[in-house]
Amino acid sequence: MLDMDDPDEVIAASGKFTTALTTAAGDVGTVVDDLVLHSRADSPLDRALVQKLEWIHTTFGNAVSAAGSQAETTRDITVVGARAISNSDIDGGTAVRSVEV
Repeated sequence: MLDMDDPDEVIAASGKFTTALTTAAGDVGTVVDDLVLHSRADSPLDRALVQKLEWIHTTFGNAVSAAGSQAETTRDITVVGARAISNSDIDGGTAVRSVEV
């Protein structure tokens, strides 16, 4: 026998996870956007700093985007899985062989 929280509780928890992750990702995005060079890049050192800053923006921007996408995918899979198990229980314990998202 499978001992699982109520499917609605599982779905609600996955929503909280998604919200927390997207909020944190947004905060990281805000911090990274605030990283700016406050002077002209006249020296070789300044130009190297600009290149590193562009790398930081690109790297963290990609990570923020990936985190948001992964959070939503995790929530979607959780919803489908919880509903499949719940429906199986309602249907009298039929076996859940696989679930497609």
